[in-house]
Amino acid sequence: MTEIEAVRLPRLLKRETEGDGYTLRETGRLRPAALSAELNLTPLSHAEMTLEEDDLPLRVHDLVEIFGQNGSLGIFRVARIETTYRKQRRIRLNHALDLLADAVLPGEETVSGTAAQVISRVLSAQAEGLDGAAFWTVGTVEDEAEYSFENRYTNALQCLTDLARAREDYDFAFDFSGFPWKLHFLRRDEAVLTEFRLSRNVERCQVALDDSELCTRLYLSVNIVTADENGEKSEITHEVYNDAAAQDVWGIVERTAGVSAAEVPDRAEWARRYFARYAQPALQITVDGLELNRITGERLDEMRLGRLCRVALPDYNAVFSARILSVRYPDILRQPWRATVEMANKRLRASGAFASLTAWRETAARTMAGTEREVRENRYSLTAQDRHITAQGEILHRAGIEIDPHGVWLFAGEDRADYALGAAFKIQADAITAEVDARAAGQADLSTRITQTAGEVTSLASKTGVNSLGQNETLYSRISQNATSITSEVTARVSGDSSLSSLIEQNASSIRLKASQVTVDALRTDISNLKTGATTAGTIRVTNLVVGGNGCSWFHVTAENGVFKLLGTYD
Repeated sequence: MTEIEAVRLPRLLKRETEGDGYTLRETGRLRPAALSAELNLTPLSHAEMTLEEDDLPLRVHDLVEIFGQNGSLGIFRVARIETTYRKQRRIRLNHALDLLADAVLPGEETVSGTAAQVISRVLSAQAEGLDGAAFWTVGTVEDEAEYSFENRYTNALQCLTDLARAREDYDFAFDFSGFPWKLHFLRRDEAVLTEFRLSRNVERCQVALDDSELCTRLYLSVNIVTADENGEKSEITHEVYNDAAAQDVWGIVERTAGVSAAEVPDRAEWARRYFARYAQPALQITVDGLELNRITGERLDEMRLGRLCRVALPDYNAVFSARILSVRYPDILRQPWRATVEMANKRLRASGAFASLTAWRETAARTMAGTEREVRENRYSLTAQDRHITAQGEILHRAGIEIDPHGVWLFAGEDRADYALGAAFKIQADAITAEVDARAAGQADLSTRITQTAGEVTSLASKTGVNSLGQNETLYSRISQNATSITSEVTARVSGDSSLSSLIEQNASSIRLKASQVTVDALRTDISNLKTGATTAGTIRVTNLVVGGNGCSWFHVTAENGVFKLLGTYD
């Protein structure tokens, strides 16, 4: 059997009812004249194929399963069909996750909870927006962190994209073995499972290195106290740590850690973790290579998306480990073993690298700056960042812009081990949103958001955390304005109990106030559930109250069967 014969033809699939649910059935095999695919961690994977005129008919949104030499590459959806003058059809297909772009999360709400709960809420949009059928269901979710975002008829796919960007140590994985399909959110594997060797499976290799974060010699401050007949004397010196292997390749690049050795329980481990992050420059690699595992039987010869890959570069006498971000198969039918692979070394989150270290007090600083630019089909991204190691710990400053067909995002943030600040400005076709967040260890999360559409402007301020009684507490205030009305609301919710809230609604003809059981409008004043300390009667003092057009400074009431009656007015 040749390699060409080993690649299965694409399957055309159709959704059919089965019992109380749905299933996918194969309706035929496509015989493309050409077939290519690009698998990406982000954004969506996609494929292209050319069909002859006499092949099976295809329509936009048909489902097709595509195969490579190692089996299924996934299920894709027809996104575009072009017919050429030779009567051939050129088909553009997007990964089946693109189905979620057809659905929105209806209404306006705050979606919060664990990653599994948030993903489940996002996927629930299918039942309401996609013919009542759930194509995707929640699989294994290894991320146990909690999230919260404001939903205003938000695109379901965009919600998942935002989640993936927020958690760079986790990736989505897809299970098409059953129906509905399963969507997993899994921690990235840190084992090196793929290898490129120039003498074995590499045809062309392009490398981009950035040494702005490189460090091969580290200074750790030490306070030495000595005593003699004149008393104690304190002197600041430094312990020196070297990464000899990195120095052999890159030379000596010195940095100060900005931390006192007395504050670090295990100095050797601290330095090891530091060098693991900074002893190699930032790396981007593009490889044209051969996926030889079908011939060699070795796992290291398989190019799997998301894996860590080991690359030996003889010019630098160094071995790098980089994450596979994209795998492109230019000719699956004739050369399924040939691929173009894009990789980059993993960027650790600032809060994760030094979270276990104690507080830093010595004054020292190191600045690292970097700029990343990415241009892909229908997407542009530009990000700049600086890292400072100071007496207060490591600080990451990050800002950037992203443009894709959904809109334009401007963002800036500051991240430490114990707190994070972030601001974002989003422009979409139907809305403009500005948001500022602040999160600190052991303190409440603060957030403000302003959203503007053609018909309404909404501002929201919220505070979420644990109160002095150990209860989960959510506080927020909201103001909404459109051409006909203004509404303001303040709400407090404690540990899932019923909310306490007050509300003011104003339009051209009336003003309505509501607070628990108290309602005041232009025609009447109703007061219920009011406790004054007396069981049968009470006195209420008010100022500038207008009831039925008559003014009074205070009045006396009596309570009968829960109804307050006005007895008289007094000046």
